[in-house]
Amino acid sequence: MLPQIRAAPKQLHGESTGEIVQVSDRPQNNQNREDSMISSGPTEDRLAIRELVESYNDAVMRHDGEAWAANWRDDATWTTPGRDLTGKENFFPAWKEAMSGFSFVGFFASAGPIVVDGDTAHGTWYQQEFLQQKDGNKMNITGQYEDDYVKVDGRWYFQRRVYTILNAE
Repeated sequence: MLPQIRAAPKQLHGESTGEIVQVSDRPQNNQNREDSMISSGPTEDRLAIRELVESYNDAVMRHDGEAWAANWRDDATWTTPGRDLTGKENFFPAWKEAMSGFSFVGFFASAGPIVVDGDTAHGTWYQQEFLQQKDGNKMNITGQYEDDYVKVDGRWYFQRRVYTILNAE
């Protein structure tokens, strides 16, 4: 059974006050992942995917919804603890509502492996979030994204992002 935390009001990912969310019980040193920790595929594609994640994080920090939404395919899926939303028209309003509760968001990613296969790819990212709600409450969250990407007309987009909370304070 996964450990649980009580979500703080208006978390970035849209959980409601007091909702129970799952926290990963993934081992910190998972030696079974050694083979999967190698990135592969064309360097220019892996760099473009890094720039996609940087664009996403920059939009979050600036509370720029239009820039955030531009990183996604229209039929993409965004999965966060307690939510699985498909279609930008469904998850973009949830993101805007969640962001409206914060006066500051620090959002920083560290790359895991990125594996490119033609016009599709998969990547793992470790996310550090420093959040300050408008009421002054502060939260620090460490999370993990498992992403699927698709390249359309020479540009990479998120097709699916699955977010797991690894630690929350």
